[in-house]
Amino acid sequence: MGDRNAEIWSTRLQREILALESSDDASKKIELLPPFIKTIGHTLSIEGGIAKIEFRIDVELAEEAQNKAKADASSGEGAVEKKTDSNDDVAQDEKGGDEIAEKDENAGDGKEDKVDVAADGEGTKDAQELENTESGSTDATKTATEDALQENDKTDPHVVLVLDASLYWKADSTTAQSSNPQCYPFQKPLAVVKSGAHLFSVGSTIRNGDEVDIDFDWTPSIHLSDAV
Repeated sequence: MGDRNAEIWSTRLQREILALESSDDASKKIELLPPFIKTIGHTLSIEGGIAKIEFRIDVELAEEAQNKAKADASSGEGAVEKKTDSNDDVAQDEKGGDEIAEKDENAGDGKEDKVDVAADGEGTKDAQELENTESGSTDATKTATEDALQENDKTDPHVVLVLDASLYWKADSTTAQSSNPQCYPFQKPLAVVKSGAHLFSVGSTIRNGDEVDIDFDWTPSIHLSDAV
């Protein structure tokens, strides 16, 4: 890429990012975004040819989705409570088993061999139950963490979209004319869903980390604000 195109890339991105993140009065801003979209950060390295801008897109859940989310949260809390009760029962059984083994050990020399065998069997059982209890505790912690993330999505649902206008990104380079500069703003940026893909419609196959197409004919006059 020629020095002239690199200069255009650098100047254009710096100007747009500054305008997007400016705190000036909205009426004076060059790059206007709707109220449900805002810039939350960027990575810009002129020397490295890296330019990534992150946008937060607020989502308003439909009533049906809100009801389902509340139902899922309630069932999740019940599952964690049930798992915790189960772990308490296992721990109580272990305590009772230890007391029985201690009494049998002091019963007398005549039952020493039987007591040793029983103690060995009880020790193996205790070890297995302890392992199951620890595993159950880990599962409960993981479930609680997932529930917390889902709860945050219900109270503050949003999608994070990244526009990547780095120099290494070449839109449809196999069919593009070699005479056309292969960089922003002459080519559209790459759009990637960073988080929030689960908020899309039920039939959507998009997952976090997937590219989404900027579906219109791109020209150098189109800005990042138009793309997002």
